[in-house]
Amino acid sequence: VYARSPLLLKRIYSLIPWTFRMGAEYRKTLTFLKKSIYWSQNQWMCYQTMHLRLLMKFCEQNIPYYQSIFADLNIKTSKRAIWDEFYRLPLIDKSVVTANIDHFRPKDSTRSSSYDATTGGTTGKPMQTFYDSSSYAKEWAYKIFFWNLAIGYTPESRKATFRGVSFGDKPYIEKPIYNEIRFSPFHLDTDEVGSIVNKLFKYQPLYIHGYPSAITQLAHHFRKHKLKLCGLCGAILISENVYTNQRRLIKEVFDCPVYSFYGHSERLIFASMGPELNMYYAHPAYGITELIDGSDNPFKEYGTRGELVGTGFTNAAMPLLRFKTGDFSSWLKVNGKIDMPALGNI
Repeated sequence: VYARSPLLLKRIYSLIPWTFRMGAEYRKTLTFLKKSIYWSQNQWMCYQTMHLRLLMKFCEQNIPYYQSIFADLNIKTSKRAIWDEFYRLPLIDKSVVTANIDHFRPKDSTRSSSYDATTGGTTGKPMQTFYDSSSYAKEWAYKIFFWNLAIGYTPESRKATFRGVSFGDKPYIEKPIYNEIRFSPFHLDTDEVGSIVNKLFKYQPLYIHGYPSAITQLAHHFRKHKLKLCGLCGAILISENVYTNQRRLIKEVFDCPVYSFYGHSERLIFASMGPELNMYYAHPAYGITELIDGSDNPFKEYGTRGELVGTGFTNAAMPLLRFKTGDFSSWLKVNGKIDMPALGNI
């Protein structure tokens, strides 16, 4: 209904405070994130152990794929050493999920109780993913919390976004619900770039948000024409790998901190930069993050790159345990107040 509404009605709807629009699950999750940000490793281990057991019991009772796996391997969710049982589970990847898609969903689920998306990403073929009704609100709670923690962003902050599909002949559209103007990355290398720049200066965003490749292209244009957009509080880079030269250029041209986070459509790992903007914190409440070597063995050593493997806690419509993401990083030693697993460049 919102998508088909006139712009005026969208603007009126956007006047409702963000926290009320997002609902109770959003507020609950955000409150928990604020309360737990400085928990110790021991506190997080207790939290994850409890939620891992709940997740495995749910899979044992409701998910046909895992019912078969648990039976074949004699995995017992009642055992005290639940982590030992967890690490006995085989790793899975997109090919396994795609071949058994209906077996990864609860037996009593209906399409009306969940929604789906087809995801591709940068490392493989598209895969259909299902989400429960609360997953969207939880996802936004994590994003808003960490964007605020790292660079001060709030839902009331004006942002210019460079992401998404083409808007036809339009170089930009207004998105009042997100308090943003969304610019088409596909118009940055056309004659429309001038109207995009003029709109940016008129809009005066506090944050610039979107694909690193698109914002880098915009930064090159600004530097070439000696333009300066004053008052930016930060750049939020999403959806693509971020390279050192891109980060350096964006920071230099727009004179603001450059922030990025790691997430993926399967919603298993959420790893965000903290205020120091030099490492990614894999949030333990979002799910379990592993790194595996070339022989698929998990490891904890610092500095060695391995493949990220995720197990999510936030989405009951399609729970995935020990999913190989196809993305790579390394463990870093935590040296600040946030006592969560820390990752290097992803």
